Order: sequence, then C-alpha cells, then structure tokens
Amino acid sequence: MTPERNLSRLLAAIAPRRQQGVWVFCDVPSGCLPEGIEPRLTFVEGDTTTVVLAEEQARAAGLPGELRSAWITLEVDSDLAAVGFLAVITARLAAASISVNVVSAFRHDHLFVPLDAAEDAMAALTTLQELHQPVRFVLPASGPGAGDVFEIRPASVEDAPALCDLWELCGLRFARADVEMVGRLGLQAGLLMVAATGTTLAGSVWAAYDGRRGWVPRLATHPAYRGHDLAGALLAEAERRLALYGQARGS
Repeated sequence: MTPERNLSRLLAAIAPRRQQGVWVFCDVPSGCLPEGIEPRLTFVEGDTTTVVLAEEQARAAGLPGELRSAWITLEVDSDLAAVGFLAVITARLAAASISVNVVSAFRHDHLFVPLDAAEDAMAALTTLQELHQPVRFVLPASGPGAGDVFEIRPASVEDAPALCDLWELCGLRFARADVEMVGRLGLQAGLLMVAATGTTLAGSVWAAYDGRRGWVPRLATHPAYRGHDLAGALLAEAERRLALYGQARGS
C-alpha cells in the first residue's frame, strides 16, 4: 500500500486505536539496557538512552518511569514526508488541553498521552476524523451542470490556487498566502471547505470557532453553479462541523 501524503485524506482516515497497557518513559545509560525488558521505543541521546516500555516491565527492572501514558496508534498509513498532518493532530489535542509525545514510525504515527486523558484524546481524534469525511451534493436535474455530483470536503493545499481564483471571481478580499497557510497548518482543520468535482471548485465556505461560538466569515459559489442551493448545502455542512467542534470542546 502506498503511504498517503494528502492532508485531507490522511485526516479522513486517522483511525485512532488505543493499545493495551500503561506505558512509561525511562532514561538509562547508553549500552546498558537491563535484561528482560522489551522497549517499544529506543532513542540514543549521547550517553543516555530513552526507552518507552510497559510500566510493569519498568518496575520489574527497577527503572523509575516518567509520565504514565496511554499509547494511541494512528492506523492511517502516513508518508514520512507528509506535511502538516501531525501539526493538525497536536493542535487538536492542545485545544483540548491534552499533552502528547509523538513517535513517527515507518508506517504509522504513535501518540503517548497522559493516562487520565486517554478517553478525551480518543474522542478528540475521532471527532477530527469525522470532520474530514466528505459529503456528496448532486445538482438538481435542470439547468447548467444538471446532475453533476460534487464533494463537499475540507480544502487542501492543492486546492489553494483554484480557491484563490474562486474568491477573486466572487469579489472576496483576502491575502493569497493566507489560504496556503490555513491548508498547511490545518488551523481549525475541517472548517475551510470546498465543493469540488475533480479539479473544479463550485463553491467554498469558511467557518470559524473561538471555543465558545461559531460563525461563517466567508461563503462563495461560482456564478455558473448558482441557483441550485449549493450555498445552502455548504452552510448546512459548516453548521454540522461547528456543532462537532462544540461537542469536542465540551461546549
């Protein structure tokens, strides 16, 4: 299976899975790993080595463990060169006041979160994945584009040029660099959406959430696709996603 680089597709397929057990971080002299332990992570830092292992193994070996953690694996097959994926993940957890230590392995990314925050972390990640699921919108069977099927989904970096063109066409003022920044950093990932079929963008909606309330500062539909309630479909999806944001933050 080819590893995924596209940010939107990565976030739509996070598939968080909590591993069994309690995990701790230990510090041992390099080259002196105690016998009988099976570290899941080993990282050499000069004359010391960090190991992550099961808490019971650390106790049996007499190793003091730091940060009793839950281990969450993101089952999506992420490319090591993917841009912005972990920035979105860590930002989402930070918004929920959850600290996280991230390990990127060859196929998957792994999160170690404080044990007492494990359920909240799983809920935040599950909601993040749901926010990135696309929805279908079919144009009515009359008028230009009749029967065309559009996908309403989060915008990606690849959409930035077409999105800029759409906003300019609709008379919306903006700094072109802002669109790419939002795509790369995933700020409030899932709330900047496009209605697309292939490379054609028929509309977009940009919602925002400040932790207490949500609003829609920007809505645009291409002139060729107006009169089909595409704007209504975009607004409805923005409202649905804002509701998910509120639930994830306990609003």
